[in-house]
Order: sequence, then C-alpha cells, then structure tokens
Amino acid sequence: MQTQKVGTVAVTANTEAPVPPDKVVPDPVLGQLLSASEVASFLRIKKQTVARYARTGKLQGIKKGNTWVFTRDELRRALDDKLDELGG
Repeated sequence: MQTQKVGTVAVTANTEAPVPPDKVVPDPVLGQLLSASEVASFLRIKKQTVARYARTGKLQGIKKGNTWVFTRDELRRALDDKLDELGG
C-alpha cells in the first residue's frame, strides 16, 4: 500500500495484486450466512414474512440495524421442524 498526502488529506492506495478467485479461501462462518432476501427467495415467501418469523421466533436470526441474517443450519432446522409438524 502507498500513502500519499493530497492537500490536508492522506490517501492510501492498495497496490497489492488482487487474489485470484481460485486462491480465495472462503470463511466457514460467513459462507453460511443468508440474508432475509435470500431466505425469502429460497422459501418463496416475502422478505417481510421472513422478518416476522424472526421477530416471533419461528426463525432464529441476528438483527443488526434493520437487517436480519440467518445461518444455513438455522434454515435447515426450521425446515426440519416444519416437516416434522406435517408428518414428513
């Protein structure tokens, strides 16, 4: 990285070469996170319904500001619970 002073502001430029996609190691936790939109798309329901399920405890999620985030494991658990309810 290079830092250069421009007026009264220091500007830092990233001069490192980008990591090729085949060399990127996915984060095991972050790779498991789903947004409310992704969950809604998967379940074919509205994003507002996903948020309501999270608020009422049907889905366990993490809320940061106005954004809900869910783990893939939680989605699997919720689906398994629903299948058990339905007798499947």
